Amino acid sequence: MSWQFVVSMPRPRELTMVERNPENLYVERARALGVHVLIGDVLDTNVLRKVNLHAARHLVTFSGNDGTNVELAIKARNYMSTDPTSRQLRVHLHINDTRISAQLEEYAKFFDDSSAASIDFFSVHDLNARILMHEYPPERFAEVFGQDEVPIALYSSGALQNTCCLRRWATATLPISRKYTSRSSTRARTAHRRA
Repeated sequence: MSWQFVVSMPRPRELTMVERNPENLYVERARALGVHVLIGDVLDTNVLRKVNLHAARHLVTFSGNDGTNVELAIKARNYMSTDPTSRQLRVHLHINDTRISAQLEEYAKFFDDSSAASIDFFSVHDLNARILMHEYPPERFAEVFGQDEVPIALYSSGALQNTCCLRRWATATLPISRKYTSRSSTRARTAHRRA
């Protein structure tokens, strides 16, 4: 995921990445794009110092581990508070399991002091599920085929599949938008079966 983020940036030369594994194949690719890559543990305060976090505007966490991402966000906020002259950092905290972000949002202490760093959650899986359900709404197919419901089969076992199912389940009991059908009683339902 972090590689996709790097190549999507309009000015990758302004990025600094921290990679724990010096053997990661994307290290040299990122450097070829002009990205400054530092090898080390991003949870180490010395590494935060080396990347000049006090001068940064944004920190995007893509470690692949929700716990590490949350710990990094907290460490970055605490680190930023050690220098009152540093600008406010926006931490963009990637969460694979959106239930974790929902729980953290209810935990007021997590957001007590945002003067040094504000923390926002995002999930590429949730974003992809939203795009998928927007571009291919089951309601449209139900109307086309004259059905009241359309089962959805997702051939995957990862976070995107889970998020699609949860997102679809959460909206399955809502009336279908008149944009797709003239029969307001039509409903779509997600059928998710594991083999």
